[in-house]
Amino acid sequence: MKAEPGECRGLPAMKLAVIGDPIAHSLSPAIHKAVFDELGWPLVYSSHRVEKGKLGEWLPVMREEGIDGFNVTMPHKADIIPFCGAVHAKSVNTVTVRNGALTGYSTDENGFLLSLRERGFSVAGKTAVIAGRGGVTATLSAALEEAGATVHSVSVRGTPSQPLGELPALLASVSPDLFVNATPLGMKDCPDNWKDLAFLRGLPKYAVVYDLIYNPPQTVLLREAAVLGFSTVNGLDMLIYQAILSDEIYLERELDTPRLKKTVLRYLQRYSNHTL
Repeated sequence: MKAEPGECRGLPAMKLAVIGDPIAHSLSPAIHKAVFDELGWPLVYSSHRVEKGKLGEWLPVMREEGIDGFNVTMPHKADIIPFCGAVHAKSVNTVTVRNGALTGYSTDENGFLLSLRERGFSVAGKTAVIAGRGGVTATLSAALEEAGATVHSVSVRGTPSQPLGELPALLASVSPDLFVNATPLGMKDCPDNWKDLAFLRGLPKYAVVYDLIYNPPQTVLLREAAVLGFSTVNGLDMLIYQAILSDEIYLERELDTPRLKKTVLRYLQRYSNHTL
């Protein structure tokens, strides 16, 4: 059943949340509010800083608050899986709570592919390199491969002793059409950042540089890539798309994703302090 604007007025408020660490930068509360406001469905959406290894302590709090579902961001996308009775993803960003049971899903991959498709980037036949080894890397790798791309992933650390690892050699050998940063390097409130961006010169001129980070809107990686003439994408479009797809799961309704994305962008431009 497809939800139409305003049709949900008068229904009980849904309680949702987002967990992660760090979490203060998250735009998730604003995005979900914009979607629910457009639908006319009352929403209570809270943010919870949950340190790595502390999920077991937070889940009883979640149950006491009567939360109907929650979004999951770093560093819990893999750690939440053992707490779910059923899981439909290798890396979880969306959890429903129904009759006391947790079910895990991922909308990251479809949100990511939608953001590329919107920009006219056809994945089939392309080569991608993803910097990162976490759950989201596995999720995006699988999505890209299923869509017909060849994918390579590589570990990268923002420390002087190992800033790039095997990345420069990999880029030189595969000449990727798409480079994706799936690490927290450059994220607001993250203590680590890129120490050396010379590897970008190893990308072919037609490559797209995609940073999953959306805060700050232009990371040091994207800023340097733009200076070098590459097309760049930050993580905001993916964030919005995956959030709307999560709401489809929470609400058990099909939503008009393109229209709601425009609604969310207008909302963020009006009410957010972020530069979009």
